[in-house]
Amino acid sequence: MKEILVLTSYDEIAMTLQPLRYEILRLTREPMTINVAAAHLKVSSQKIAYHVRKLLDAGLLDVVDRRKKGSSMERVLQATAVTFILGDDFALPPDLQGELVAKIYEIAKARAAA
Repeated sequence: MKEILVLTSYDEIAMTLQPLRYEILRLTREPMTINVAAAHLKVSSQKIAYHVRKLLDAGLLDVVDRRKKGSSMERVLQATAVTFILGDDFALPPDLQGELVAKIYEIAKARAAA
């Protein structure tokens, strides 16, 4: 796992700011399975699996182990980095700056209330 991953595209930023995906990335700083993440977040495993696929495809989440569970294999997941930051040369257009700040505020407010 990297200490820092620099985000350089709108897709990466959108992926990390979507509230459920943000929480999955936060939780998977430590390795865990989809079922464990679902239990922590009180969301169905199917919903977590959908978002995990998106995060895996974006390179923001890694499969670090596979475990046999009954007759199937269970993946152990971990975020690719502890911290995600915007790249230095990534300029956010003015029309999106307010939206980004609002989303960050929404996430911070929800975390403070928890």
